[in-house]
Amino acid sequence: MHTVGRLIRARRTELRLTLRQLALAVECAESYLSQIETGRRDRPPSRALLVRLERALRLDPGKLTAAAQWQS
Repeated sequence: MHTVGRLIRARRTELRLTLRQLALAVECAESYLSQIETGRRDRPPSRALLVRLERALRLDPGKLTAAAQWQS
């Protein structure tokens, strides 16, 4: 199982989105997303943000939520 941050970064890179573009799409601070991707956040993001990220990254619903639960 991958960490939430790794999944986000891999998919964002695959879609050729910048951190700024994704942050704007999910209405989140760019610095916060960077911290998630690099693993500098101890806790996973909120469920609401995970859902917005799944949509923006065109991931299967629940993929990031499941990874966050595993990571916790």
